[in-house]
Amino acid sequence: MATLKDALAYVNTRSWAVFPVHTVVDGKCTCNGASNCSPGKHPRTPNGFHDATTDPGIIAMWWEEWPDSNIGVATGSTSGILVVDVDIKHDGLQTWTELQDMNGMVNTMTSITGSGGNHYFFRLPEGYHDNGLLKNTTGTIGPGVDTRGDGGYIILPPSTHASGDEYEWVRPLTVEVEPPEWLISLWKKPNSDVLHGTEQPEAPPIGDAPRWVSQLLDAGAPEGKRNSEAHRLASYFRSKLLPRDVIAQVMTPFAEKCDPPFEVKELYATIDSAQRYAIIVQAAGVHDPPEFTEHGGILEYVWSKANLRIQVEELWRNHQGLHSEVTVDLIGDEPRQIIGPVSYNMTSVSGRDNMVKTLKNRMEADWYEVLQTLARLCNEHIRAGQDVVDLRDYTDRPWSQWALEPFILDDMPSIIFGDGGLGKSLIALAAMCSLNTGKVILPELDPEASHKGLYLDWESTSYEHGARFKQLMRGIGESPKDHPILHMQVSQSIGLMVPVIRRHIESEGVTFLIIDSAGLACGGDPASVDSALKFFEALRTLKVPSLIITHQSKGDTSQKPFGSVYWHNMARNTWEIKKQQVPGETVLHVGLFNRKVNGASPHPPVGFKIEFDSINDSIAITPADIKDTPELAGDVDTIEFVRRELMDSEPKTTREIADALEMKWDTVNQTLNRWLDRPNGVVKVGTIKPVKWTLTP
Repeated sequence: MATLKDALAYVNTRSWAVFPVHTVVDGKCTCNGASNCSPGKHPRTPNGFHDATTDPGIIAMWWEEWPDSNIGVATGSTSGILVVDVDIKHDGLQTWTELQDMNGMVNTMTSITGSGGNHYFFRLPEGYHDNGLLKNTTGTIGPGVDTRGDGGYIILPPSTHASGDEYEWVRPLTVEVEPPEWLISLWKKPNSDVLHGTEQPEAPPIGDAPRWVSQLLDAGAPEGKRNSEAHRLASYFRSKLLPRDVIAQVMTPFAEKCDPPFEVKELYATIDSAQRYAIIVQAAGVHDPPEFTEHGGILEYVWSKANLRIQVEELWRNHQGLHSEVTVDLIGDEPRQIIGPVSYNMTSVSGRDNMVKTLKNRMEADWYEVLQTLARLCNEHIRAGQDVVDLRDYTDRPWSQWALEPFILDDMPSIIFGDGGLGKSLIALAAMCSLNTGKVILPELDPEASHKGLYLDWESTSYEHGARFKQLMRGIGESPKDHPILHMQVSQSIGLMVPVIRRHIESEGVTFLIIDSAGLACGGDPASVDSALKFFEALRTLKVPSLIITHQSKGDTSQKPFGSVYWHNMARNTWEIKKQQVPGETVLHVGLFNRKVNGASPHPPVGFKIEFDSINDSIAITPADIKDTPELAGDVDTIEFVRRELMDSEPKTTREIADALEMKWDTVNQTLNRWLDRPNGVVKVGTIKPVKWTLTP
């Protein structure tokens, strides 16, 4: 079994960046089979191999929390290594032998995997650092031969394989050598279609780049210029036909040095925007385009040689033309306002002539050419609509799929629903406080780092939520004054408020929204198809993860928000809330039941005990077992009770499970047989009677 000592040894002797990985205990993955896992091979940290580090303190903290972890190492530029993975199940050994017979023997640092295959370790050659040219491949070199480079990881000895065997070193002390040229040639083939053409580019042309490129990479950009400079830099690398993930790696030093630094998601969004603008420029037939950024729904075009900036807002089209509000300014050493914001029909000849005259009265310039270019670019911006992308660029998410695991998905809407008076707003506010502070406030729900929320409120007041926020912070021993939290009272439908909300998202750096509640935010009958469609259409344009509070009619047993299949289907993750509270008491028991999650099995129910302390003016939220609360236990299938009982125990007989759960033997027996050999179900252990049961591995 791998230990902290083993993990630190790789850091101290080889400077490899490591991270904790789930292991296999008694034939079961320590994740308990969540999300159809690959047992003993998937990361324990939120961002997987992106969290890999050489910091002994962080590594020690990980192994203190998960002492039985397997050891993962990030390959490629992160650790300076490449790995060839030879799988014996798919004729990998024969392929590898034939390749060496034809091209020459390979003698380097080697480990044997728990399945009997081999990992061959190589030193990353000079010229391939931080450019993503040697990435992961599957079967491209030959049947059963995979590679791990930039964007990958492998498991190190003495980790435990799903088979129960350990990974072992065959040549543990030999220094890894550089891969032979024939191997690099085969390795690079899968990456030869940059932007899915035919030619493989050289390493990013930093040395031959204009001086401003290296200056930005070295120093970053200050507040106020970071967005425009990031777009400029991404556009430059896009012009060199580099792939999306390679541009991200090259721009990482710049992103980290900006004020404030770019998060991974924000960096990728900038790269995608540069890609989109390049397509728009080509379609518009503009040969000397201005620099471009888009933020908060505002399109900003800058002619740097003339120190001229035009901002375009509220761009829309009807039968009379392409309408907008424009603001024209001089920037640079002597900034001044020229005009705006003014309404402007870009495709109206008379409108353009009048605008040229107005601008010439304020400053001499070739305004007709400027406005002609602006009209072409904005016209193509409208025509382009949503981006069409190649899914080969989106096979590996560079960040976590969760904002608050497993409650709130990243990028997509999640819903919490139930009757009135159940504590939905309190749970939502606690979730937002957790995301803002990075602290676990709702037990078992782990926040992704660096989020900033905005609470959009159609029902209550800032004072009411401010008081609850103070109580929640005091409940975890924090001062509410130390953590900014944004709240906005709203009266119009979300569709009408999109431009305003988008500007707040941009100006405040908002990365997460709470909608309280959807019934009022949708601007119509929430049970109607039209209201649901318009609501999600508006929400989608905001492009940030969200938690939506919805109601459920009394007596509705559909287990769907508003009892509507449309709200249920259009959200990607829905949780039903139920409570138990004795009248007059200050303790509330809450159960969250995952009714749907796309791309994974529903999460087991989560229970909380919420205590309101009037003396200390605080709210404390602690974990609670739902089966201990009769009013909530009735909403949990028997299989969930069985899973919880078997999760941390040795295999048990039907009688032992029934006695432990205080349930009838025949009820438990029927459940066990119904879930036999099913995902997230149970399996029989051995053949000796009475039969014993354990969880499906």
